[in-house]
Amino acid sequence: MLHSTEHLPPGWAERYRAGIDFSWAFVLEPAGVDRTRFVFRTRARLRPWWVAGLYRALVVPADFVMSRQMLRGVRARAEATTDVDLARLDDEAEQPGATATSSK
Repeated sequence: MLHSTEHLPPGWAERYRAGIDFSWAFVLEPAGVDRTRFVFRTRARLRPWWVAGLYRALVVPADFVMSRQMLRGVRARAEATTDVDLARLDDEAEQPGATATSSK
């Protein structure tokens, strides 16, 4: 999960008592045999009302486009993964001190 409260221009929190509190969750859920469902959730708490209005009018549409493209990229990489890739990851995980991000 990612969490951020730093999405306001400098000084707005103090001057206008404005606040934006975002969180993003990336969840993998089992979806049957050899399948996994990737769930992307986002939440925001906004104050005051005019910040919420600007957020809904300007940020939500842009966030939708960016999130959709991100999920398409994740899907493309997941569907391109082969048995050889998975075997390599298993081999790396069995090596002492190895991480899933190490490369050969």
